[in-house]
Amino acid sequence: MTLKAFVEDQNNGVKWLTIESDEKDTKGYFLYYHVNDNFAYDSWFKTIDEAFDSAYMQYGVRKEDWCESE
Repeated sequence: MTLKAFVEDQNNGVKWLTIESDEKDTKGYFLYYHVNDNFAYDSWFKTIDEAFDSAYMQYGVRKEDWCESE
């Protein structure tokens, strides 16, 4: 599962976020911060709600802003 959301305030360089499930390895979720198509960094969370909360606190991205991505 991969979710994607765009960041409205891009002053810090991050343009969009993705959340990816890591069910096979860590059993958690990675929140990727995309600066461009070639560069991203990530944080790991135990639950998807923790990832949602972090995205909201850092970038104002709400749960309803996320959509499924390929």
